Amino acid sequence: LLRRFAQTSKITLSRPGQGAVRETLLLAGRMQDVALTRSQFERLIAPLVAETMEVCARCLSAAALTSRDVDNVPPLRGSSLVPLVKNEVRRVTDKPGDRIHTKQPHQAVGYGAALIAEGTEIAREDRRGTQLVQQIATHDLGMRVLDRRTGQTDMQVLIRHNSPLPARHEATFY
Repeated sequence: LLRRFAQTSKITLSRPGQGAVRETLLLAGRMQDVALTRSQFERLIAPLVAETMEVCARCLSAAALTSRDVDNVPPLRGSSLVPLVKNEVRRVTDKPGDRIHTKQPHQAVGYGAALIAEGTEIAREDRRGTQLVQQIATHDLGMRVLDRRTGQTDMQVLIRHNSPLPARHEATFY
């Protein structure tokens, strides 16, 4: 019951003009009147939103990009409809409202997967060899090697994470 109340409260408080929700719930065998205002809700989720923005900044940094390099921002899933989330995305990315697309956040993941699949198929058919979908190494790839001087093993990275794939590296080991 509490989970359902939380979900419906999030949806209700995300609608324009909705400032509060109230419901009577059976909790621990007792009837409880539970009320939540939009400002209380936003205070509760603010740390999670801030953490999400930090993760986004780290992802951009790992790709050697800034928010200025991104043309459009497509927030995903239902939480992107929460006004605090929308405002924070606008603030952090410094994008106008028309550059943040929240029309179909529930279908965005499936739509993105379809675009990648389509791009992969197009890339296979492209006779010029243009790669339309870029895959990257998600981790450092390498070999464990023995350092003769110290007698210790060490990791010799051959392909760094975030390197475009396919990749090639040659090294000689003795």
